[in-house]
Amino acid sequence: MLNYTDEIKLGIESAQLRYRPSANHTVFETASASITIFYPDGHATAIVQSEMQWNATSHELFYIMDTTGSNWSAAKNYRAEMIIASGTDSFYREFYFDICKTPWKANTTVNDLIKLAPMAGYNHGGDLQSCETAIVEAEEQLRVLLRASGFAPADIADHSTLDACHRYLALSIFYLQSSGNGDSVMWSKHEKWQELHEQTFKHLVTRLKLDLNQDGAIDGETQNLTSRRFEP
Repeated sequence: MLNYTDEIKLGIESAQLRYRPSANHTVFETASASITIFYPDGHATAIVQSEMQWNATSHELFYIMDTTGSNWSAAKNYRAEMIIASGTDSFYREFYFDICKTPWKANTTVNDLIKLAPMAGYNHGGDLQSCETAIVEAEEQLRVLLRASGFAPADIADHSTLDACHRYLALSIFYLQSSGNGDSVMWSKHEKWQELHEQTFKHLVTRLKLDLNQDGAIDGETQNLTSRRFEP
């Protein structure tokens, strides 16, 4: 899963850059951190040096950014360095993010999932929290898949296909989690939605419509690899 914000909107006063710290696959119960943000393209000049805040509910560190100033522009690969303290331990972490005119944001709702799979609304006695969790996890996984395929989410113009990928992946995750007690019916549904997600994602990236300057117009059908920065 993606444990940090990979896209921030340009021109707003309270953009939230978040990071979910962990060690040995265990999320921290509490942590503090300092953050330094650098210009893209390997610049050693720091734009920001500050302390981060802690969200005890989501177990995330966050920093509130004002991207209206002259220090910020729409660009890829801003670098963030953090020194994180948790208990008696300290950790160094680094990640990259983009500042975009129009970041991609998944717009799938629980009702969207229930329309596609009505029985999803009756899981665990009607508790819809598992649907909401699957929606969040699906967005994080989809961002990882896009980056690993060489594409920045904000550059994709085919929002309808991208949203379909997200809905199908969310249902795949939902039924995977619901099959944890060995329920073969739930597992079968997981496989169905996972296959549909994979087919739709393949269609998305093999004939990808890009809006590289984010002006609302398609720049063409191409495969742009300039935004590759990590493997999942």
